[in-house]
Amino acid sequence: MKLFDKIELTQQSNRAIHFATNETELIKSYKQSASGGSYVVDFKLELEPINDKVIKVLFLPSEETNECIPHIFRGVQRFVEALNSNNISMQGFQLKISNCVIHPVDFKPTKYEIFINLALHRLSFYKGIKTVKNNEINFSIIKSKSINEFLHSSKNYSSNYSSYIIKRIYLPCRGLKSHSLLNNYDLEKKFEDQSVDFKVFSNYSNRHGNYISIYTLNDINSINTFNSIIEEILMYKSDIYSKNIDLTGFDIFIGQSDFKYENKKLGQYLYWNLLSLTKEKPHNTI
Repeated sequence: MKLFDKIELTQQSNRAIHFATNETELIKSYKQSASGGSYVVDFKLELEPINDKVIKVLFLPSEETNECIPHIFRGVQRFVEALNSNNISMQGFQLKISNCVIHPVDFKPTKYEIFINLALHRLSFYKGIKTVKNNEINFSIIKSKSINEFLHSSKNYSSNYSSYIIKRIYLPCRGLKSHSLLNNYDLEKKFEDQSVDFKVFSNYSNRHGNYISIYTLNDINSINTFNSIIEEILMYKSDIYSKNIDLTGFDIFIGQSDFKYENKKLGQYLYWNLLSLTKEKPHNTI
């Protein structure tokens, strides 16, 4: 393998991602049609974590890979720029690229840039280990003690539970130290011209204390929002339990939403904030 170039990772943030294992993917995407817009993307990606704060991009020289690697490197740069703009720091890794395919007609260099960027985002979020350091919480605290109290006092939402779709995710109790939601927070979020009403409530109900309960307003936009976040909530639970930490149940409320289609930004937004807002309950001191 030959070093093409490297990117120094200078971002320091409370949110961080690092890889603990090697990852290999065959990136293949073929779109060929007579109506236009055709492209062929085909290459092998091998990712290996390193201790340095740098991404090293290496390649196995060949005529085709030599032509693709500058565009792939630009895609890696775009990935790092996106991390920086989202205030996420990254531990270093080396990226080995080989077996690039150049189609004689449907080779589109920018597609290699796009597909390496997408692959790194997917691998970092779904395979990387994500951590949040203790940081200042800037969300508004909800005065209501529970979701039930909130709905009964709300002017915008019905207190009739038949107005909501309720999904419960079981949380096993293994007798280990536990993280809890220590307060109730308003996580309402705007993405460009669209907004969604997220709220989270610590669970005071013994009946559902061992569940993450998701209450979704029964309309198409809110259901689309639920579909955008459910995979990330399950991953959040799995990630916490993999660290030998139990979780105390809490409620997630999905209210009014402008999102007509699923959007993975919503799931990642909620994931990072749940990681930040659920902590070990401080012990009372005398």
